[in-house]
Amino acid sequence: MAVTLLSCTRQRIDSSSSVLKRVQMDLRSELLPFWAEKAVDREYGGFITHLDANGGRTGVSDKYLVTQARLVWVFAAAHRHGITDRGYLDIARQGVNFLLDQMWDEELGGFFWCVRRNGEPIDMTKSTYGQSCAIYALAEYAAASGDARALECAARVFELLEQNARDGDLGYREKSLRNWQPIAGPEAYDKTFDTHVHLLEAYTALADVTRNPKHCDALGRLVRLLVEVRQDPAGVYRGGTLDRQWKPLPADVARTFYGLNVEFAWLLMDASRVLGEPPEKYRDIALKMIDHALEYGFDADRAGLALYGPMNGRVEAATNLPSNWMTKEWWPQAELLVALVEAYRWTGDRKYLDAFGKQFDWVWNRQIDHACGDWFTDISWKGDMVFHRNKGSERKCAYHNGRALMCIEKALKDLGLEDYRVGAPLVGRQ
Repeated sequence: MAVTLLSCTRQRIDSSSSVLKRVQMDLRSELLPFWAEKAVDREYGGFITHLDANGGRTGVSDKYLVTQARLVWVFAAAHRHGITDRGYLDIARQGVNFLLDQMWDEELGGFFWCVRRNGEPIDMTKSTYGQSCAIYALAEYAAASGDARALECAARVFELLEQNARDGDLGYREKSLRNWQPIAGPEAYDKTFDTHVHLLEAYTALADVTRNPKHCDALGRLVRLLVEVRQDPAGVYRGGTLDRQWKPLPADVARTFYGLNVEFAWLLMDASRVLGEPPEKYRDIALKMIDHALEYGFDADRAGLALYGPMNGRVEAATNLPSNWMTKEWWPQAELLVALVEAYRWTGDRKYLDAFGKQFDWVWNRQIDHACGDWFTDISWKGDMVFHRNKGSERKCAYHNGRALMCIEKALKDLGLEDYRVGAPLVGRQ
């Protein structure tokens, strides 16, 4: 049930301070402490991620691979980011121990999709999406801690995916049985852009840590595939499920997910960096996706990015999409912030910095729950309603927003924009 945003008790925060100071405050004082205090399972290890608006546990304690791995990534990344006095590396370590000791399939390799709180398997299928999250987390933890066991496991999962889930030159199967055989039915080889984007971030992280030619070659192959399979002249990707050849399924409604496009834009540039390629090789492709989101999915009046919309044309004009298409979910808002500040870094074009500032004000004033911690899951288009007040689930944790805040803090410092204030004359890079 939707609730008015005004019904939530919110502390007064000075919105006139620099963007950097507000980013640092949310990351260090609100987001990370919320998840460190509320989610760590001190009895069985790992994380309990089903949390209500205040961070209380909802009673659902099953543990899903995606959020277990992503919280490992967040706390390890926070330590590498320089927040070394909060015990976050220890929190990441106990999460890694739960992954390796309870969610790893000792018989057939790979991680189970879901286990009970104590580690008893519930769903033993092997999701490519889930395995990619594990690689991403273990590579980041290894970089933060030097733990060879974690890096060896990440490399092992990479080998399992290459041997069992890779579909030749067509990418990767989405889901396998426990024994890594394809699931039954015609959908066995269907593809999604979503899974392949998260595989891209995982392979980028692994190659960045190991510099192993096998990891770099697989990353390069994946980059080339994703650049080649774009489904629209506007340079964006078809949302939903596609067939084995990356063609739309007949019954699928034509739509694109703006947040996924802008996330891929900056991840593509990061992958290019790891591969040692010149920035201009993929920059126009990345900018095209960001520009598409700004033109068609961005709320020019209030800021904020719609969840999804038509491949071409303004989101407000869509007539054949499900009713939640204009919802402003937390993760596209976070990914757009990163994409915009990076686009400004790549080009020096003030339009991206102005859009970044406007977007940050939306997030600061509407998406972040300053009273209780974390970010609201989804907000109405006008910003006057919160649709779901729970802060955590099997898919929501501190990953998208935590990563965004760390990326933004680094970018603002790199660009000499420590004193940047929304709407104020620009001091620093022109």
